[in-house]
Amino acid sequence: AVLEVFLNLLAFTVFLVDCQYYNLIENCLPMKRNMCQFMDLVLNLCFMCPFFVRMVIENNLTHFMTSCYTIADYSTIPPAILGAILGRSFTGLRFMRSLYLLKVPELYIRGTVETTRGFLIRKYLAMIFVAWFVMTGLVHLFEGLGDPLFFKNPHTMTYATWLYFSVVTVSTVGYGDFTCKTMIGRCLIVLCIVSAISSFAMHIPELNRLLSKPPPGFLAYVPVLPSRHIVFCGYLNNRKICSFFTNRIDMVADLVFLGESTPYEEDEIFTSLRGLHPVQGLLQDGCQLAAIHEARACIFLSNERSIKQEEEDFRNISAALSVSGYTTSPIHLELLQCKNKTILDELFQSRDECCLSVFCYAEFKLRLIGYSCLVPGFSTLLANLILPDVEKDIVNQTPNLSWEKEYNFGRSSSIYMTHLSASFENLTLDEAVNLCYSKLGLILLGIKTENGNSNRIIIYPSNPHFVIPQKTLGFFCTREVKKLKRAELYCSFCQDSKGRLDDPCKCDKKKKNLEDEAQDFEKTLEMIDENANGSHSKKVVGAEPLEVLKENFVGSSEKRFNECIKTHDEMITFDLRGHVVIFIIANQDSPAIGLQNLCQPLRSNCIRNSHLHRIIIMGPLDYLRKEWGQLWKIPEIYFADGYPWDKETREMVKLATCQMCIILNAEPGKLDSRFNMAFEVLKETSRQLGRLVNKGAPGGTTTMDGQCNYCQRLPIFISHVTDEPMTPANDTFAVAVGRTIPPALCHSFPYLNYDKSDILSFVSKLLQGGLSPESLVEQRSAGSDQVLVRLLDIETSKEKTYGDVFCLALQSNILCLGLYRQVRELAARSEEPPLRYVVTDPEDDFEVYSTDLVFALCRRGKV
Repeated sequence: AVLEVFLNLLAFTVFLVDCQYYNLIENCLPMKRNMCQFMDLVLNLCFMCPFFVRMVIENNLTHFMTSCYTIADYSTIPPAILGAILGRSFTGLRFMRSLYLLKVPELYIRGTVETTRGFLIRKYLAMIFVAWFVMTGLVHLFEGLGDPLFFKNPHTMTYATWLYFSVVTVSTVGYGDFTCKTMIGRCLIVLCIVSAISSFAMHIPELNRLLSKPPPGFLAYVPVLPSRHIVFCGYLNNRKICSFFTNRIDMVADLVFLGESTPYEEDEIFTSLRGLHPVQGLLQDGCQLAAIHEARACIFLSNERSIKQEEEDFRNISAALSVSGYTTSPIHLELLQCKNKTILDELFQSRDECCLSVFCYAEFKLRLIGYSCLVPGFSTLLANLILPDVEKDIVNQTPNLSWEKEYNFGRSSSIYMTHLSASFENLTLDEAVNLCYSKLGLILLGIKTENGNSNRIIIYPSNPHFVIPQKTLGFFCTREVKKLKRAELYCSFCQDSKGRLDDPCKCDKKKKNLEDEAQDFEKTLEMIDENANGSHSKKVVGAEPLEVLKENFVGSSEKRFNECIKTHDEMITFDLRGHVVIFIIANQDSPAIGLQNLCQPLRSNCIRNSHLHRIIIMGPLDYLRKEWGQLWKIPEIYFADGYPWDKETREMVKLATCQMCIILNAEPGKLDSRFNMAFEVLKETSRQLGRLVNKGAPGGTTTMDGQCNYCQRLPIFISHVTDEPMTPANDTFAVAVGRTIPPALCHSFPYLNYDKSDILSFVSKLLQGGLSPESLVEQRSAGSDQVLVRLLDIETSKEKTYGDVFCLALQSNILCLGLYRQVRELAARSEEPPLRYVVTDPEDDFEVYSTDLVFALCRRGKV
C-alpha cells in the first residue's frame, strides 16, 4: 500500500513538472526528448498490476468500477499507452492520480481504529488537497483546450497559476486578475465553487477544532492513584452522569469525561463540583488523555434519542471492543436495541475473562412493562425500590394531597445489599426472614450465595427451606441505611430482641460453636436442597409446559405471520377475556424495539393453557413484520392493523375485558403527536368504559391466577421505548398510579448497572419468576420453585395496620412489599371507577382500609 501511494504521488509530480516546463495540453515531441512522457508510461504500466488485482478480489463489480481509485486508473492508463503508440503526449486527466492522497491517512492507522486525532487531521487535509488539485486540473484542461468544436480561445496559463486562481475563487476573494475564457470553463467553475464551499464549510471548522489546543480545564487527566477514576465515553448525557455524583460516587472516585464535547459546555452545575475532570479528545487517545488502562471502570453511554439507533450501538460496540484490547478494567456498555445486546451476550457468555458488561434499558423496561400487565402498579413499586436515594428530592416537595404524601414517603424505601453475619449460617431462609423482621427491623427479600465461580440468587419465598451457607449476601428492603449494620453485626448469643442491635458482637463462644457445626451443615445442605426440590416437583405433575404449545407454530416464517394476522370480523368472534392489548405507534422505517421482552413475562408465568393471556398487538403490519423473527415462538399472539383513536378498533379489541392496555412509541427522539393523542383517547375511554366484573380471568373464573378482582377501571400503560421524556403523560400522578415508568429510572440505569449490578440481577430474576432465564420450562418441570408477585385482598376484620397484615402474611410464607390504594380524593367526588396509587413499604403502624390491595411475593400454589 505504501509503494502504491508513493508511485501515484510520483506520477502526479511528473504531471506537475510536465505542465510547468512544456505548458501544453498536447505535444508531439519524441519520447527520447520528453522524459516526463516516458516516466508516465512506465508508471502507468506498473499501475496495471494493482488494477487487475483489485478487480479480481472485488466481489461487487459496481463498487469497483465507481471507486475513485479505479476512476484514476482508467483515466490515465489507456491515454498513456495510446500516446506511446501514436507518438503524442496528452496531459489530459493525469491529475486524477492525486486521488491517491486519500490513502495517505490509512498508512498511519494500521492496527487501530479510525478515531484518533491524528488520523482525522490527515483525513481532512487529504480531502481538502484532493478537492483543490482535481478542481484545478479540470479548469486547466478545459481552458487549455479552448471552446468546443473548433478549440478556439484557449488559455496558456500553467497548472500552478490555475492553483492560485482556484484558491482565490473558492475563498470568495476574487481579485479578477485571472478569469475563465471558455464557456465550459465558466460553467465548471460555478459548479466547483458551490461544491467546494459547501464541502469546506463542513470540514474546515472540524479541522480547526482538531488543530486548536483544548481550553483551560480540558487538559489530560493524570491519575494520582490507579483505579481511582471512572471514565465516561460515548454520548455524555448530563442527566445520566448526574445520577453518579448525586449518589456521591465522586467522593471516592474522580469522574473523567472523555469526548469531543463535555458536560461542562452545556451545564453550569458541573463547574461547581469537585472530582470532575473534563478531557477534550478522542477515544483512541484515551490512554494518554484519560488513563483508561488504569481506570476503575470505563462507561460507554448512548444517545437514546438518536434516530439511527443501530449505527449508535455499532459505534459504541466497536469503541468498547477496541478499549477492551488494552485494558483489564471493567467496561460497561449501554446499548439501545435489545437485539444487539442479545448478540453480544451470546458472543461473550463463554468468555469468563471478558471485562465487558452490556446493559440495555429498553430490554429491562419492556420486561417490567410485561410483568405490570399481570400486576398493575408493580412497575412503579419496583422502580421506587431500585432507584437511588430520593430523600433530597422528596424534602424539596410540598405535597398537599394525602395520596401524594403517602406515595412520596414510600419512595424513600430502597433495596440494599449487605453481608449476613455468621449467626445466619445454617438457618433456613424462612427462619432468617422472620428473624430479620422480628428482631432486626429489616425485610429480607432474598439472598445471594457464592460457590466458586458460580453465584446463585434465591428470592423468598421460592425456597423457604434453603439452608444459608457461609459468606452469604442478603437483599434487604429498608429506608434506613444504618439498620443494615444490624444484619452484619447480629449475634444470636449476645443479642436478643431487647439488646442493642447496632453494637458489634463481643463474644467468642459463638465462633467456636459455629466452626464445629459448619462442616456438618455443609454435608446436609445439598440433601436438604434436593429434598425440597423433590417435594416441590409434585406440585407440577401433569402440568403442560409451553414447549408443547410451540408445535402449533410450524411452517415458513412468512406463512406463520400471515396466520396470526386477524381481520376486524375475525377479532370480533374471539372470546377475549383477560387479554393484553398493545398499541404500537410507529412507521415502517422505525427500528425494532424487541417486543419479545414484553411478552416473555406473560409467558414465563404460564404452565397450563388456562394461564395464557392472549396478546393482541395493533400497529402497522409492515413494522410488526420486523418483530416477527423473535415472536414466532410465542403462543396466543395475534396482530391487526389499527390505532386507538379509531372507535371500531377499540371495540374490536374489547377493552372492557382486557387485562391491560399498553401504548408504546417506537419513534426514537420524537414526541409523536399521535402518541399523545392515543393516550388522551384511552384515558377518556377508561373513564367511560363499563368494565365487566369478574370477567378478567381466562375460563370464566372469578379470579385470575388467584388474584383479586381489581379491574374496576381500564388499566393503561404508556411508554417511550428508549427514553422517558417529561410530558403530561408521565407526571407524578401518572407514575404513582402505575401508568408509566418514572423518568428517573432511565437516567439512573447506567449508575445502577455500575454500582448496583447485583440488585439489578435480583430484580431481573424476580421478573423471571425467580428462575434462570435459560430453561424456564425445564426448571418448572423439575419442580423448581417459582416466585410470583400478586395483588391480594385484605381482611380488615382482623388487620388494622400494615404491620398486622405483614405478620399474618409471613406466617403463610408470603412477603408483603406495599399497598395499592384508591385515590380517596378522586373517589369521593366522582362516580367514575377509582384509580389506585402505589404506597411502597409502609411503616408497621400505617393504617389499612378494606379497599386496599397488597403487593405480595408468593410461591405458586400459595396464592
